[in-house]
Amino acid sequence: MPSGRTICPFVRSGTRPASAGSWSRWRPMAQTVGVIIPSYNRAGILTDAIESALSQDYRPLEVVVADDGSADDTVSVASRYDITVIASDHLGPPGIRNVASLFTSADYLAFLDADDVWTDGSLSRRMELFQRDPEIGLVFADAGVLDSATGEPAGRYFDGREELSLIETAPLGDDSFLIVSDPIPALLARSFVMTSTVIVRRDVWDEVRGFDESLQFAEDLDLWLRIAERSRLAFTKDVAALYHRREDSNSRKRRFVTLESVKVWTKHRARYESAYPKLHGFFAANLGAWAYEAGLIAAGERDRRLAREYFATAIHCLPTYRRAWAGYARALLGR
Repeated sequence: MPSGRTICPFVRSGTRPASAGSWSRWRPMAQTVGVIIPSYNRAGILTDAIESALSQDYRPLEVVVADDGSADDTVSVASRYDITVIASDHLGPPGIRNVASLFTSADYLAFLDADDVWTDGSLSRRMELFQRDPEIGLVFADAGVLDSATGEPAGRYFDGREELSLIETAPLGDDSFLIVSDPIPALLARSFVMTSTVIVRRDVWDEVRGFDESLQFAEDLDLWLRIAERSRLAFTKDVAALYHRREDSNSRKRRFVTLESVKVWTKHRARYESAYPKLHGFFAANLGAWAYEAGLIAAGERDRRLAREYFATAIHCLPTYRRAWAGYARALLGR
């Protein structure tokens, strides 16, 4: 385990609350699923996520709640259940999920965010897809979208994701499909994989070594891409989860997303451009646009050196982009 982390495991063996369901409903299955629920200051809604996992009809099942340095009583809330609870310094989503994976020996890892819930029976339906093809390493599903302000239904995750039409599929059953073409170009165009619906085979997870902890944005897409390089993906159009769509446009969030996007597209370009030469313009346009935005942010913070670096990256990607040249000149001359 990397140094500098404080990890305090808590294991509880108490009785599950009655609302979590009845043992008589649950049918045993051979391969264990480990459910990873990271939580950062989500104590007030965490119980819904936990109980939606525990009420699934799939067994054997392990649930790991990972408190990512919360200031609330996340650990206390999670410890009411017969599950594994760990507490850590704040690591961010990729780091805390990686740590949580160390506390389960399950054959499959399923992800569920603390403010999302699974629908009844969705785990069994997703797990069944792995039995259809031994090369499937990741299964995902559609999700219901809830408005974060009102809690009202606001569509489905797959709505408007035309990228799904860019891939070739073969039917696996009712509304379930195996992706038979290379999904990487479509994923790069726009991710159509929602994290709280994902189940990953443990051996595939171990091979790719989990999430890239150097990324704090789009780290999930980065993982799906690396898994797609090594195994097949399958999905169902069933609604497996309900998630809250969040609208956050403040300047701090914009800064974070912009700088992380530069990092993400730099990695994607280095990793995939030679394998997909037809996407050269696509990579250049995305990295160039984000680098230009990052240059504006650095200039606004009066960091001329960093602004020049970002504008230079934008110019390298988009040599005719006049605004990037103007930004570089201003940063060079101190205007």
